[in-house]
Amino acid sequence: LPNVADMLTEQSIYSKENVIDNIKTYIHQNYKKELNLEKISSLFFINPSYCSYLFKEKTGINFIDYVNQVRIDAAKALLKNTNDKVYQIAKTLGYDNTKYFFRIFKKVTGYTPEEFRVYGST
Repeated sequence: LPNVADMLTEQSIYSKENVIDNIKTYIHQNYKKELNLEKISSLFFINPSYCSYLFKEKTGINFIDYVNQVRIDAAKALLKNTNDKVYQIAKTLGYDNTKYFFRIFKKVTGYTPEEFRVYGST
């Protein structure tokens, strides 16, 4: 018979193996909300520094860069498939600061949001 403690550990969404996958899932489901390391860490009951370290170790990318990547992917789809203004798209995706959104979008895609809408590819 399997040890109950082992079974619970395997099933736990807080186990080290699963926690980063669960954080990534959470990000994908909640990228329109405010997301920061402190909030995520408290939701998953881990220290923010450890969360940051573990996220980078398991994914090869910093937490905030991952959040931005998810948001920018969503922005690219919105830019291609809607006529929403860029500031509306930024706000929809959880960016209160449109200039910051512009900077991140350009850094990730090489285009401004307007350029992407006209010239970019998905």
